[in-house]
Amino acid sequence: ENQNDKNLMRSAFKLSLLAGRVGPSLVLAQNMESAGIKDPIANFLLVIQNIKDKNFGAARDMLAMPQDKGMEVFAAPIVAAWTAFGLNDLDGALSWLAQLQDGDVFGALRRLQEGLINDLGGRPEAAESAYQSLIQDPADTPIRVISAIGSFLERQGRVNEAKEIYDDYVSEHPGSNHFEAALNRIEKGQTGQ
Repeated sequence: ENQNDKNLMRSAFKLSLLAGRVGPSLVLAQNMESAGIKDPIANFLLVIQNIKDKNFGAARDMLAMPQDKGMEVFAAPIVAAWTAFGLNDLDGALSWLAQLQDGDVFGALRRLQEGLINDLGGRPEAAESAYQSLIQDPADTPIRVISAIGSFLERQGRVNEAKEIYDDYVSEHPGSNHFEAALNRIEKGQTGQ
């Protein structure tokens, strides 16, 4: 194949993906991989397809390639962590997340993912530590973090603490009804998922 054919294949892939045609884009990504054409977005699409197919090992292997630019810098470690989790490798999952440093913009994202992985992996103390590190001020804490830790506390039987976190958020965000269902559930004595 000549360079023009590779460029044409790359362009067709990107246009197909931009048009929302995921199926044809996936076929093009597979063809690109077979032709030895390196494209981080095509690679990422193949990784996601492997995860969807529950082929976590293949996804992990594809993510093992060094990522030094673009969205792959933060997306690859997160997706790799969840593929490791899918392979029942909790420690491997957490080591992938360690690539996202605390000092950079991705530290909070890393800690949220650590909380979720530890939570689902049956490590409640580590999950709580990761979650709690994210709550500095309820007014500034993202709603997804409040949801994660509140649900965690409910499932741990610490309903009053969950209610307090939800109430703090609502008091800092008047008019927000995001936690209305959770607060009603708690009032009825039911537990979150």
